Amino acid sequence: MDHVNVEGHTVILTPGRYNAAYFEHSYLAEKTGAHLVNGNELMVEDDKLYYVDYKGHKERIGAVYRRISDEYLDPMNFNPESVIGIPHIFDVYRKGNVALLNEPGNGIADDKGIYYFVPKMIRYYLNEEPILSNAPTYLPFYKEDMDFVLNHFDDLVLKDVAEAGGYGVVFGSSMTNL
Repeated sequence: MDHVNVEGHTVILTPGRYNAAYFEHSYLAEKTGAHLVNGNELMVEDDKLYYVDYKGHKERIGAVYRRISDEYLDPMNFNPESVIGIPHIFDVYRKGNVALLNEPGNGIADDKGIYYFVPKMIRYYLNEEPILSNAPTYLPFYKEDMDFVLNHFDDLVLKDVAEAGGYGVVFGSSMTNL
């Protein structure tokens, strides 16, 4: 990207009200003052991104916090079957005319399997102590963590690293011995 020319409103891009995390999207929009939008409310014109309201009025968008997966963001650049993305938004981003606050590829840091290692990565790569503390997280792959999990099972919330949006969550206290 040679230059950045972002001006306009900030939006939170949601796949819609049927998404498991829609409440989170709307709450975040309300608390930040950002517009909550679906892909069909945004359009690219003249290498810029616009919000188009129900009357057809256009407003320039300067930043997008997307809550849709990378592959669905732009059917012209990623998955051509996407119906929730915005055609050519990635072209606008590459030209510096819109900021993607969580650009494609950053999802690796949002993965529960990686979360455990983030403080260690900060120490290793930045030679700094993390500013924010992780919630206590255990990876039973390691014996010390497995011992802790087995000894405190009833006090823990267990999450499947392959699930998202609150799926695969189990409260240890609710499980029974078979």
